[in-house]
Amino acid sequence: MIVLFRRDLRLADNPALYDARHGQVIPLYVFDDSLTPLNHLTASDWWLMQSLSALSSAFNDLGVSLILRRGPYARTIADLASSIGVDYVAWNEGIFPGEKAQDEALKHLLLQRGIHYRIYPANYLTPFQEVMTQQKTPYHLFTPFFSQIRSLLREQGIPPLVPAPTALRGFGVIPSERLASWHEEMARVVSPQLVSYWKPGEIAQQKIWHAFVTHGLDQYHDSRDIYQPKNSSHLSAALHFGEISIRQILHDLAELYPLFRADQEIPSGVEHFFRELIWREFSAYLLYHFPFLTDVPADHDFTTFPWRHATKALKAWQEGQTGYPIVDAGMRQLKIMGFIPNRIRMIVASFLVKDLLISWTEGAKWFLDHLVDADLANNSVSWQWISGTGFDHAPFFRILNPITQSHKFDPDGQYIKSWLPELAKLPLSLVHAPWQAPADVLESFGVYLGENYPHRIVRHDQARTRALKAYNALKNSSSTSP
Repeated sequence: MIVLFRRDLRLADNPALYDARHGQVIPLYVFDDSLTPLNHLTASDWWLMQSLSALSSAFNDLGVSLILRRGPYARTIADLASSIGVDYVAWNEGIFPGEKAQDEALKHLLLQRGIHYRIYPANYLTPFQEVMTQQKTPYHLFTPFFSQIRSLLREQGIPPLVPAPTALRGFGVIPSERLASWHEEMARVVSPQLVSYWKPGEIAQQKIWHAFVTHGLDQYHDSRDIYQPKNSSHLSAALHFGEISIRQILHDLAELYPLFRADQEIPSGVEHFFRELIWREFSAYLLYHFPFLTDVPADHDFTTFPWRHATKALKAWQEGQTGYPIVDAGMRQLKIMGFIPNRIRMIVASFLVKDLLISWTEGAKWFLDHLVDADLANNSVSWQWISGTGFDHAPFFRILNPITQSHKFDPDGQYIKSWLPELAKLPLSLVHAPWQAPADVLESFGVYLGENYPHRIVRHDQARTRALKAYNALKNSSSTSP
């Protein structure tokens, strides 16, 4: 049996692999370069390659080889199945629009060739087509979705786990692409510094998860928005690529806390973390039912919003050269580390959409290219949330002040100084808004505005007025439309 891998790069709690364990197993990963051109590889593709290396090693330990192929997804799989005469192809269901299209094309080709297939749920808690409102329509808002998921888990329990196989039988020698050559292509386009920050792969991520449970989870609600690594799970990429399953995380939590007991309280940190996990579920759920959310606003009034096409301003935001230290620190961290904390993501996103009046779609594309945890669903839904365009969203008129946010969430200035070394010598009184100091004072600390650190590309107070004016005009126009 061919067992396909896509965003389920693990041995433990992998239903497709578990059910194939008694027969001959051919683990297969197909890199569809018609969807991911080699000249546009991203930070999350780097993570993927590292994770495939770890998965390949794990299979080698079990006596089989992970087969790698490159080409159109469905045809490549069907051709291999036909050429070696397998009876079954098994895989875990995809829910992203591209994955659903791949699954449909593959099912069609396999049926044409008389090859059976089996599809399993793997990366989410419940079948999304079964979670509906009383009117049998998809949820639009997080709170009622969250309540139903929690109720289902209380009534039915967490879906059971399946163990990792301890041994497998292979099929013989099957030609495979060389993972080393994929790594060489990746090295030409992705920051080499990523390797100093991350350890992809199932085993490494299991260790990170257990360390977080032991040392950081209880404080998650206190400092999850501030860059304190011990209090951040850093599991978003592992969840995206399926190196650890949501079911395992909930089983582990339920062993320690009364997570689904209505009559008992659980620590605030655990509750906040649980809500974050279900927000991930909700994002995937929305994209499953509304695939247009990747580039079309859920609030259709915003299709006529007067977004600016400001190339220079967009470039300044992308490169961390806006003149607002908290924004620039976040964008520099993104390029170097492939990650930024939740609160910083909100600050930089609000700045792009509301201070610069540039469409959220530009920010979403940049994040997809530069985040190691780039998840199409979470990225799209979260950008629509901060932009006020989504089904469930913060109001557009809630415009984050980058200076106020900087003081609140980086009170000692250490986050800014760690990513903006040119500001490292500034005293705390100046680091959040250096333009407020006279030039000679800044120069005494080695800061030269317009030279080694940029002038502000926009004044927040003026930008806020501009954004609210555009929003009010949109709403007035919408209210008078027939």
